[in-house]
Amino acid sequence: MKKLIKQIFIIPILFMIFGLIAFSIFYAFFIEDLTKKEFKKVNDAVLKNEKTILEKNMKSILDAVNGIRLSSYKITHNVLKELLNTVYKDYLNNKKDLKKFLQMHQTKNMFFYIVSKNLVYPDISESFIQIGKNRYLVVNYKNRKYLAVEKRLSDGTILGLAYKLEIIKNMIKNEIIEFIKTINKSNKLNNIAIAEITDWFAEKGTFGKVIYHPIKSFIGKELDLNQPDVKGKYYTKEYFNCLKRKEGCFVTYYFKNPITHIDEPKITYFAIYRPYNYMFVKGFYYSQIIKDIESIQEDIINDVSELLIVTLILLVVFVLISFIVSYIISKKIMQQTIKQYEKLKNNYEKSQKELMKRVYYDKLSGLPNRNKLIEDIDRYKSLCLIDIDDFSDLNDIFGFEIGDKILILISEVLSKKYKNVYRIGSDEFAIGFEYNIVEEDLREIVHLDIKYNDIKINFSVGASSMKGKLLETAETALKLAYKDKVLKYKIYDEKIQQSQKERLQKLQQLLTILENEDIVPYFQCVVNNKQQVVKYEALMRIRYDGKILSPAHFMDLIKEFKLYNYFSRIMIKKVFENLDKFKNIPVSINLSYVDIANEETKKLIYDLLDKDGNTNVVFEILETENIEQFDKVIDFIFHVKRKGIKIAIDDFGSGYSNLVNILYLKPDYLKIDASLIKNIDNIMYFEIIKFIVIFAKKFNIKTIAEYVSDEEKFLILQKLGIDEFQGFYFCEPRPIEELI
Repeated sequence: MKKLIKQIFIIPILFMIFGLIAFSIFYAFFIEDLTKKEFKKVNDAVLKNEKTILEKNMKSILDAVNGIRLSSYKITHNVLKELLNTVYKDYLNNKKDLKKFLQMHQTKNMFFYIVSKNLVYPDISESFIQIGKNRYLVVNYKNRKYLAVEKRLSDGTILGLAYKLEIIKNMIKNEIIEFIKTINKSNKLNNIAIAEITDWFAEKGTFGKVIYHPIKSFIGKELDLNQPDVKGKYYTKEYFNCLKRKEGCFVTYYFKNPITHIDEPKITYFAIYRPYNYMFVKGFYYSQIIKDIESIQEDIINDVSELLIVTLILLVVFVLISFIVSYIISKKIMQQTIKQYEKLKNNYEKSQKELMKRVYYDKLSGLPNRNKLIEDIDRYKSLCLIDIDDFSDLNDIFGFEIGDKILILISEVLSKKYKNVYRIGSDEFAIGFEYNIVEEDLREIVHLDIKYNDIKINFSVGASSMKGKLLETAETALKLAYKDKVLKYKIYDEKIQQSQKERLQKLQQLLTILENEDIVPYFQCVVNNKQQVVKYEALMRIRYDGKILSPAHFMDLIKEFKLYNYFSRIMIKKVFENLDKFKNIPVSINLSYVDIANEETKKLIYDLLDKDGNTNVVFEILETENIEQFDKVIDFIFHVKRKGIKIAIDDFGSGYSNLVNILYLKPDYLKIDASLIKNIDNIMYFEIIKFIVIFAKKFNIKTIAEYVSDEEKFLILQKLGIDEFQGFYFCEPRPIEELI
């Protein structure tokens, strides 16, 4: 009996020993191995997903770049055809010698040619290039290639017009760079760079150079096959050899993170645009995705830890109870262990699903995100983008917590009413439609009655049914809808497409004006109360198509295309070139806050003042109510005044006049706004002008009245004590040639 009891007690002890051994083996070989495998799966899944998104993104960018090239060639070709017809009509009207007449119209980038039975002038040869579906004529002249158009005359003579291909390529290059800059604004870390491959046969040394990079110091940097990363990997050679065979490839190497300033592993996609050998580069740092990976790995570790704790507890319970019913309890413990293993397996599967949810779904609203839209977009015939008007103001006024609640409310309303709803930005939603939408669909969205408490939510809506370019064209329509304060919606159509082409054509015209520096200063006299000329004001004019135009025809586009500073610098430079011709008569130059805030423009002004030593200049500065601007303006004024330059405040009295700021600026002149002068017959405007004159005289500031159009206004202003006068009553703006 004792022997039997001893055997009974030995059994649980043996079970305990074997259980510990089994547990150790289970942990050492099975759990640890399983954890490592799952870690690797998670890591591979996240990397694969990020690479897929990046590759699709880069392919979309290359499609857009190709679209820019096709559009530029087509527009340039049409413009050349129109110009050729215009010049030929002009020739018919003038009846001059054709050869001499064409020579008169040629420029350094463009020339005309004649091909007949007896004459080929100048000496050219012809070939063709294929751009997309279109075939274009190219002529070779003096070892340079030109895009050409031809017109066959009634006698069989061919009249041709050729434009330098190099100029077209440079315009396309600049437009591509501006397009990439726009994309880069939305993502400071994962920027896109562009390089040009210049030598596909290089075996060592340089094979290309960087033509655009968000970090300016990288622009112009040469690409070197012998350039390793900090770990000694020759990654440039890897992607160079890959791009010889493929259109794109991934390369992993170490590169300095611009935020952490640490050399980190970077996964980069290199894509080649063959027509120009442009290489587009975009990547992400491993540290950007490590948080998602670590979060999921932590969940896995927690699950494993829970399993280990449960297993240990069960083992202890098993040992204690096994003294009574060792066989039964051991059996139950084994069953429980199997259940826990199944639970662990299920948790792994849930973790993988959670990872996919994080990649493709918005955390706040639960809606699919932009990544999911890009993956799904080919399923839809139409795409609608919805932007919440002034959402940043709502966040500023009511706080981000209320802003989040508004986003959740909008998500719920849209999801109930429509299928295929996405949240693709902080304040932007998208709806995919399986049919071609019409304006009524958009009106319905714009007029959705959505309120949070007493806050009315308004939308701007843009949509497109252009297959293959749904997202890009819908975004264009959304921008136009945001500007339309009445309808608040737009569908991308041929009209918008044509408008975009016309905008591109106007941009090319503006770039040509800049390239040729076709900016002409005109000068309008300023007189004293005896009608004697005391100074001139320089006014910008643009020479275009043989005409002199006011910049008002182009100013909105100049500002939209961010060309204002270039135009302004050319104008300032040309005015300074003409200062000596005015002898001792001062010339005033208009400056805005944009000029003063731009470091390059400000440096040009300082350099011109130092170089010429000319103090016979007055800077007319537009009055501004922005306090942030005031400090920069006053610094500029004090700097130029130390050089003997005089200052005028332009448009004084136009809606906002800070008299205290005027006293700080200590100007030499106050130029009274034209709206006051035009309405001087009104007693209210008369009294305002009278007050300005009294105020100015009190502080020894001279006054100038502009837009004086007739003698009656001149006499009234003269009696009020105005010091100087300007307007068509005295003289119109004229070029320097008519003044000297």
